Amino acid sequence: MPKSTKANAADPFAGMRNSFVDAATANQAQAFEFASTKLASAKDAATEQVEKVQAAVQANVDAAIAAGQALYSGAEKIGTHVQNEFTARADARVAAAQKAVGAKSLQDLFVIQSALVEAEQESVRAFFDTMANLAQTTANDALKPVQDRFNEGLKAFNMPAA
Repeated sequence: MPKSTKANAADPFAGMRNSFVDAATANQAQAFEFASTKLASAKDAATEQVEKVQAAVQANVDAAIAAGQALYSGAEKIGTHVQNEFTARADARVAAAQKAVGAKSLQDLFVIQSALVEAEQESVRAFFDTMANLAQTTANDALKPVQDRFNEGLKAFNMPAA
């Protein structure tokens, strides 16, 4: 309700001016209330978005750490496999050398050498098969957390706009 709409004799426009001031004051209060509500809503939305970004960055960091751990674990397995292979090859050669020392003939020496070469060929084939499997498993294990994060990011693009 307007506060004052009466005109006085000294100022015939006082009533009109007072009505305008009263209306402007009421509109200003409504505008302030509207702006405050919208500002609070925008602040909440911005806070929510910042929290989502922070969560996404943390998830990316976690995925990178998990990928690094998978790579480290794979490298350890590969290193252990290589070390075991070198040990097995050295042991096989020592055993073949001991047999060669006890060989009674050139024919026995040839059989010992042939057996060693055949065993080493099979061992090398098995070694590289295992290495290929370890490398593939390591790559898959390292890629999984990164791919999972990528898929989560794609889901965000498929969400309807707010």
